[in-house]
Amino acid sequence: MTGPGASQNLNFQPDTPTIGPGLTRLMKISIELKDEDRSKLLQMATEQPDRGLAELVSEAIDRYLRSQERSELRKEKTTALRGCISSEQADGFRETLAKIRSSWR
Repeated sequence: MTGPGASQNLNFQPDTPTIGPGLTRLMKISIELKDEDRSKLLQMATEQPDRGLAELVSEAIDRYLRSQERSELRKEKTTALRGCISSEQADGFRETLAKIRSSWR
């Protein structure tokens, strides 16, 4: 498949074949990207010569994984709050919220 919006196979090749910063083992993978995403990543890589394409992709994956962990922690904390307020307090909050929302346009 070619043309705008088509995905391309982009070989992910780390700067160091087996060991990266902090003695982390790296793995070569292939990912499929849309043409426009690949172009943006290549542009970013050329604007930041000290960071290559592999590093940009690795950083994006790290950020995504951290955000998933934070989301899971928020869910756990929220679940732990169940039963912390009485039914009467909850009804009061609902009434207040309904009043506030009714003023929204």
